[in-house]
Amino acid sequence: AYVGTEIWIEGRSATSRASEQKDGVSHVEKGPLARALTDADARPVKLLCIGSPDQIPALTRMLEAREADRVNLVNSEIEYLEVLPPGCHKLAGAVALCAHLGISLDEVIAFGDNKNDLELLEGVGCGVAMENAHPEVLARVPRKIGSNQTDAIARFLIEVLGLS
Repeated sequence: AYVGTEIWIEGRSATSRASEQKDGVSHVEKGPLARALTDADARPVKLLCIGSPDQIPALTRMLEAREADRVNLVNSEIEYLEVLPPGCHKLAGAVALCAHLGISLDEVIAFGDNKNDLELLEGVGCGVAMENAHPEVLARVPRKIGSNQTDAIARFLIEVLGLS
């Protein structure tokens, strides 16, 4: 559970240690999360469920059937299911930022590689998928560039913005 600036977990495991190492963020052990979230004056902004790639689709379908109108479900990685408040996605953040900067979404270039990028890529003026993106992203986003493991974004921006 993402609470404030912390990530709360029930207890340490191989999965939690791998997540800490991968994302570079320490977890705070809280015991049973249902109790910790009830006892504390805590309001999580996100729940992250981590499981094997064969478990996550079934969990996603179950939550969609039971909670579709109360949550936004995002498979940000093959083994991740993020449970977010309704309307919470990257495009909503871009809309807020554009309003703050006084620019239109049509003036925005965005790059993405996973399903949690789809709203953003389809909602801005220029959405660009990386060649190593999730198959659904590649199918839905017409403009594609090289892998996110290369300098493809820099090369794209140099070309599009006429930089040298």
